[in-house]
Amino acid sequence: MKSNENTHRKRILPFYDRGEYAQTIQMLNKLEESKRTVATEFILASSYQAVEKFDLAIGIYANIINSDSKQPQECSASLRFGLIAFYWSVSFAVSQQLNLAQLNPFLVRFYLIN
Repeated sequence: MKSNENTHRKRILPFYDRGEYAQTIQMLNKLEESKRTVATEFILASSYQAVEKFDLAIGIYANIINSDSKQPQECSASLRFGLIAFYWSVSFAVSQQLNLAQLNPFLVRFYLIN
């Protein structure tokens, strides 16, 4: 029964495969500068988040903010989505180190401060 649950979970949550994110990062880093868009940069930042390279992800989000993009709505939406995903990633990483009783008050303070 347990192996069936794991197989089912892998089909539902394929985004946890770090190898696919690593391949995505390599592919996007090789992409010519002229072919890069806000969307490809956002995918690259999301991939860095998935493999827990948060400094690189933050740098890309900062570049998106500071860019002279002709798509301000797309830029803003990408940034907001990225920040939400980043906060979720941080809270998930923290939850792996703290037990659930410690986690809830910590997250409440974290979200109230930010």
